[in-house]
Amino acid sequence: EPAWSADGERLIFAVNRRDDRLQVPNDTELFELDLSTSDAEPRPLTDRRGPDRSPKVSPDGRYVAYAGFDDQFLGYQPARLYLLDLQTGDRRALTDDFDRGIRDARWKGDGSGLFVSYDEEGDGKIAFLDLQGRVQNVAEGLGGTSIGRPYSGGSFSVSRVGEIAYTRGDAQAPADVVMVGAKGATERLTDLSSDLLAHRELADVEEMWVESSFDGRRVQGWIAKPPGFDPAKKYPLILEIHGGPFATTALGGPPRCSSTPRPATWCST
Repeated sequence: EPAWSADGERLIFAVNRRDDRLQVPNDTELFELDLSTSDAEPRPLTDRRGPDRSPKVSPDGRYVAYAGFDDQFLGYQPARLYLLDLQTGDRRALTDDFDRGIRDARWKGDGSGLFVSYDEEGDGKIAFLDLQGRVQNVAEGLGGTSIGRPYSGGSFSVSRVGEIAYTRGDAQAPADVVMVGAKGATERLTDLSSDLLAHRELADVEEMWVESSFDGRRVQGWIAKPPGFDPAKKYPLILEIHGGPFATTALGGPPRCSSTPRPATWCST
Protein backbone atom coordinates (compact mmCIF):
# COMPACT_ATOMS: atom_id res chain seq x y z
CA GLU A 1 0.00 0.00 0.00
CA PRO A 2 2.41 2.73 -1.14
CA ALA A 3 1.51 6.32 -0.27
CA TRP A 4 2.59 9.42 -2.18
CA SER A 5 4.16 12.37 -0.40
CA ALA A 6 2.22 15.61 -0.63
CA ASP A 7 4.65 17.02 -3.24
CA GLY A 8 4.53 13.82 -5.32
CA GLU A 9 8.30 13.36 -5.23
CA ARG A 10 8.51 10.47 -2.76
CA LEU A 11 6.81 7.17 -2.04
CA ILE A 12 6.32 5.68 1.42
CA PHE A 13 5.67 1.95 1.68
CA ALA A 14 6.00 -1.05 3.98
CA VAL A 15 8.48 -3.83 3.30
CA ASN A 16 10.48 -6.49 5.12
CA ARG A 17 14.15 -6.15 4.06
CA ARG A 18 15.62 -8.45 6.71
CA ASP A 19 17.99 -11.13 5.47
CA ASP A 20 15.90 -13.67 7.40
CA ARG A 21 12.54 -12.28 6.29
CA LEU A 22 11.24 -15.72 5.34
CA GLN A 23 11.65 -16.78 8.97
CA VAL A 24 10.40 -13.44 10.38
CA PRO A 25 7.75 -12.32 7.87
CA ASN A 26 5.89 -10.12 10.34
CA ASP A 27 8.70 -7.60 10.88
CA THR A 28 7.94 -4.96 8.25
CA GLU A 29 9.15 -1.34 8.37
CA LEU A 30 8.16 1.86 6.61
CA PHE A 31 10.57 3.13 3.97
CA GLU A 32 10.69 6.34 1.95
CA LEU A 33 11.92 6.39 -1.65
CA ASP A 34 13.01 9.64 -3.34
CA LEU A 35 11.81 9.59 -6.95
CA SER A 36 13.80 12.67 -8.02
CA THR A 37 16.91 10.55 -8.51
CA SER A 38 17.26 7.21 -10.27
CA ASP A 39 19.80 5.70 -7.88
CA ALA A 40 18.13 6.52 -4.55
CA GLU A 41 18.01 3.85 -1.87
CA PRO A 42 14.86 3.46 0.27
CA ARG A 43 15.31 5.29 3.57
CA PRO A 44 13.98 3.52 6.70
CA LEU A 45 11.42 5.46 8.75
CA THR A 46 10.66 2.87 11.45
CA ASP A 47 12.80 0.28 13.23
CA ARG A 48 10.88 -1.66 15.88
CA ARG A 49 10.24 -5.40 16.12
CA GLY A 50 6.81 -5.96 14.66
CA PRO A 51 4.76 -4.97 11.64
CA ASP A 52 4.54 -1.34 10.50
CA ARG A 53 2.18 -1.00 7.54
CA SER A 54 -0.54 0.95 5.70
CA PRO A 55 1.08 4.42 5.61
CA LYS A 56 -1.26 7.38 5.13
CA VAL A 57 0.27 10.83 4.49
CA SER A 58 -1.48 13.86 5.99
CA PRO A 59 -2.91 16.48 3.61
CA ASP A 60 -0.15 18.96 4.49
CA GLY A 61 2.52 16.32 3.97
CA ARG A 62 4.01 16.59 7.44
CA TYR A 63 2.75 13.41 9.09
CA VAL A 64 2.46 9.75 8.22
CA ALA A 65 -0.13 7.70 10.07
CA TYR A 66 0.47 3.97 10.06
CA ALA A 67 -0.73 0.80 11.76
CA GLY A 68 1.33 -1.72 13.68
CA PHE A 69 2.24 -3.18 17.06
CA ASP A 70 5.19 -4.37 19.12
CA ASP A 71 5.29 -8.07 18.34
CA GLN A 72 4.82 -10.14 21.51
CA PHE A 73 4.45 -13.40 19.53
CA LEU A 74 0.82 -13.83 20.54
CA GLY A 75 -1.94 -15.38 18.49
CA TYR A 76 -3.92 -12.14 18.30
CA GLN A 77 -2.43 -8.68 18.71
CA PRO A 78 -4.55 -5.57 18.09
CA ALA A 79 -3.09 -3.08 15.62
CA ARG A 80 -2.39 0.40 17.00
CA LEU A 81 -2.30 3.63 15.02
CA TYR A 82 0.91 5.65 15.11
CA LEU A 83 1.91 9.08 13.91
CA LEU A 84 5.31 9.87 12.39
CA ASP A 85 6.46 13.50 12.04
CA LEU A 86 8.46 13.61 8.80
CA GLN A 87 10.12 16.89 9.81
CA THR A 88 11.47 15.76 13.18
CA GLY A 89 11.33 11.95 12.90
CA ASP A 90 9.32 11.74 16.14
CA ARG A 91 6.91 8.82 16.43
CA ARG A 92 4.06 8.39 18.88
CA ALA A 93 1.10 6.10 19.39
CA LEU A 94 -2.36 7.60 19.00
CA THR A 95 -4.42 4.66 20.27
CA ASP A 96 -2.55 3.26 23.29
CA ASP A 97 -5.61 4.00 25.44
CA PHE A 98 -8.06 2.56 22.89
CA ASP A 99 -8.54 -1.17 23.47
CA ARG A 100 -9.51 -2.10 19.92
CA GLY A 101 -7.52 -3.08 16.85
CA ILE A 102 -7.43 -0.43 14.11
CA ARG A 103 -8.24 -1.89 10.72
CA ASP A 104 -8.08 1.08 8.35
CA ALA A 105 -7.47 4.83 8.46
CA ARG A 106 -8.23 7.84 6.25
CA TRP A 107 -7.15 11.43 6.88
CA LYS A 108 -9.75 14.14 7.25
CA GLY A 109 -9.33 16.82 4.60
CA ASP A 110 -8.19 19.50 7.03
CA GLY A 111 -5.57 17.24 8.62
CA SER A 112 -7.10 17.51 12.10
CA GLY A 113 -7.31 13.73 12.50
CA LEU A 114 -8.21 10.47 10.87
CA PHE A 115 -11.28 8.35 10.36
CA VAL A 116 -10.54 4.78 11.43
CA SER A 117 -12.45 1.50 11.39
CA TYR A 118 -12.47 -1.20 14.05
CA ASP A 119 -14.57 -4.13 15.29
CA GLU A 120 -16.44 -4.19 18.59
CA GLU A 121 -18.59 -7.12 19.74
CA GLY A 122 -19.43 -8.24 16.22
CA ASP A 123 -20.10 -4.75 14.87
CA GLY A 124 -17.86 -2.85 12.46
CA LYS A 125 -17.54 0.81 13.41
CA ILE A 126 -16.04 3.99 12.01
CA ALA A 127 -14.68 6.63 14.38
CA PHE A 128 -12.90 9.96 14.14
CA LEU A 129 -9.54 10.03 15.89
CA ASP A 130 -7.96 13.42 16.53
CA LEU A 131 -4.22 14.00 16.88
CA GLN A 132 -4.47 13.84 20.68
CA GLY A 133 -5.89 10.31 20.51
CA ARG A 134 -9.51 11.17 21.34
CA VAL A 135 -12.01 8.82 19.67
CA GLN A 136 -15.55 9.69 18.58
CA ASN A 137 -17.76 7.13 16.82
CA VAL A 138 -19.44 8.38 13.64
CA ALA A 139 -20.92 5.23 12.03
CA GLU A 140 -21.73 1.59 12.78
CA GLY A 141 -22.73 -1.50 10.86
CA LEU A 142 -19.61 -1.42 8.67
CA GLY A 143 -20.35 -4.64 6.84
CA GLY A 144 -18.40 -7.14 4.82
CA THR A 145 -18.96 -7.66 1.13
CA SER A 146 -18.55 -11.45 1.02
CA ILE A 147 -21.88 -13.13 0.31
CA GLY A 148 -20.91 -16.71 1.13
CA ARG A 149 -19.45 -15.75 4.52
CA PRO A 150 -20.43 -12.16 5.25
CA TYR A 151 -17.74 -11.29 7.73
CA SER A 152 -17.32 -7.81 9.08
CA GLY A 153 -14.68 -5.65 7.51
CA GLY A 154 -16.12 -3.78 4.56
CA SER A 155 -14.60 -0.54 3.37
CA PHE A 156 -15.07 3.20 3.57
CA SER A 157 -13.94 6.36 1.82
CA VAL A 158 -13.74 9.99 2.99
CA SER A 159 -14.33 13.05 0.81
CA ARG A 160 -12.38 16.29 1.11
CA VAL A 161 -15.18 17.88 3.14
CA GLY A 162 -15.51 14.96 5.56
CA GLU A 163 -18.36 12.95 4.04
CA ILE A 164 -18.03 9.19 4.54
CA ALA A 165 -19.24 6.52 2.14
CA TYR A 166 -19.12 2.98 3.50
CA THR A 167 -20.51 -0.51 3.08
CA ARG A 168 -23.16 -1.20 5.71
CA GLY A 169 -24.64 -4.64 6.32
CA ASP A 170 -26.56 -6.47 9.00
CA ALA A 171 -28.08 -9.87 9.74
CA GLN A 172 -30.95 -9.31 7.31
CA ALA A 173 -29.13 -8.20 4.14
CA PRO A 174 -25.70 -8.03 2.53
CA ALA A 175 -23.92 -4.70 2.51
CA ASP A 176 -25.23 -1.58 0.77
CA VAL A 177 -23.53 1.77 0.32
CA VAL A 178 -24.39 4.36 2.98
CA MET A 179 -23.20 7.95 3.28
CA VAL A 180 -22.64 9.94 6.45
CA GLY A 181 -22.66 13.68 5.80
CA ALA A 182 -20.13 16.10 7.25
CA LYS A 183 -22.74 17.05 9.89
CA GLY A 184 -23.58 13.45 10.80
CA ALA A 185 -26.74 12.85 8.76
CA THR A 186 -26.95 9.30 7.35
CA GLU A 187 -28.30 8.48 3.88
CA ARG A 188 -28.63 5.05 2.29
CA LEU A 189 -27.48 5.24 -1.33
CA THR A 190 -28.20 1.72 -2.62
CA ASP A 191 -30.75 -1.05 -2.08
CA LEU A 192 -29.15 -3.92 -3.93
CA SER A 193 -30.89 -6.95 -2.39
CA SER A 194 -34.55 -6.03 -1.90
CA ASP A 195 -35.61 -7.89 -5.04
CA LEU A 196 -33.96 -11.03 -3.66
CA LEU A 197 -34.92 -10.82 0.01
CA ALA A 198 -38.29 -9.04 0.19
CA HIS A 199 -40.31 -12.21 -0.50
CA ARG A 200 -38.22 -14.50 1.70
CA GLU A 201 -38.56 -15.23 5.39
CA LEU A 202 -35.16 -14.80 7.03
CA ALA A 203 -33.81 -16.21 10.24
CA ASP A 204 -34.42 -14.28 13.45
CA VAL A 205 -30.94 -13.55 14.85
CA GLU A 206 -30.47 -12.95 18.58
CA GLU A 207 -27.28 -11.94 20.37
CA MET A 208 -26.35 -13.97 23.44
CA TRP A 209 -23.59 -14.05 26.06
CA VAL A 210 -22.43 -17.04 28.09
CA GLU A 211 -19.90 -17.34 30.89
CA SER A 212 -16.96 -19.62 30.25
CA SER A 213 -16.82 -22.54 32.69
CA PHE A 214 -13.03 -22.51 32.31
CA ASP A 215 -12.07 -18.97 33.33
CA GLY A 216 -15.34 -17.08 33.83
CA ARG A 217 -14.87 -14.84 30.82
CA ARG A 218 -17.94 -13.72 28.92
CA VAL A 219 -18.21 -15.25 25.46
CA GLN A 220 -20.34 -13.63 22.79
CA GLY A 221 -22.48 -15.57 20.37
CA TRP A 222 -25.60 -15.42 18.26
CA ILE A 223 -28.45 -17.82 17.70
CA ALA A 224 -30.23 -17.87 14.35
CA LYS A 225 -33.64 -19.47 14.68
CA PRO A 226 -35.06 -21.21 11.59
CA PRO A 227 -37.66 -19.31 9.57
CA GLY A 228 -41.11 -20.13 10.96
CA PHE A 229 -39.62 -20.97 14.35
CA ASP A 230 -42.11 -22.49 16.79
CA PRO A 231 -40.92 -22.28 20.44
CA ALA A 232 -43.13 -25.29 21.29
CA LYS A 233 -41.08 -27.53 18.99
CA LYS A 234 -37.58 -28.96 19.32
CA TYR A 235 -34.98 -28.33 16.61
CA PRO A 236 -31.50 -29.70 15.95
CA LEU A 237 -28.74 -27.26 16.86
CA ILE A 238 -25.60 -26.67 14.82
CA LEU A 239 -22.81 -25.04 16.82
CA GLU A 240 -20.22 -23.10 14.86
CA ILE A 241 -17.22 -22.17 17.00
CA HIS A 242 -16.10 -19.02 15.31
CA GLY A 243 -12.68 -17.39 15.06
CA GLY A 244 -13.10 -14.09 16.86
CA PRO A 245 -11.24 -11.87 17.40
CA PHE A 246 -9.23 -13.10 14.39
CA ALA A 247 -12.24 -12.94 12.07
CA THR A 248 -15.60 -11.58 13.14
CA THR A 249 -18.86 -11.73 11.26
CA ALA A 250 -21.11 -8.89 10.17
CA LEU A 251 -23.43 -7.00 12.52
CA GLY A 252 -25.81 -9.54 13.98
CA GLY A 253 -23.20 -12.25 14.01
CA PRO A 254 -23.78 -15.33 11.88
CA PRO A 255 -24.37 -15.67 8.15
CA ARG A 256 -27.96 -15.17 7.05
CA CYS A 257 -30.38 -18.08 6.78
CA SER A 258 -33.55 -18.24 4.72
CA SER A 259 -36.28 -20.76 4.00
CA THR A 260 -35.11 -20.94 0.39
CA PRO A 261 -32.35 -23.53 -0.26
CA ARG A 262 -28.87 -22.05 -0.09
CA PRO A 263 -25.32 -23.33 -0.43
CA ALA A 264 -24.04 -25.04 2.71
CA THR A 265 -21.77 -22.13 3.58
CA TRP A 266 -24.65 -19.69 3.61
CA CYS A 267 -26.48 -20.82 6.72
CA SER A 268 -25.35 -21.21 10.31
CA THR A 269 -27.93 -21.88 13.04
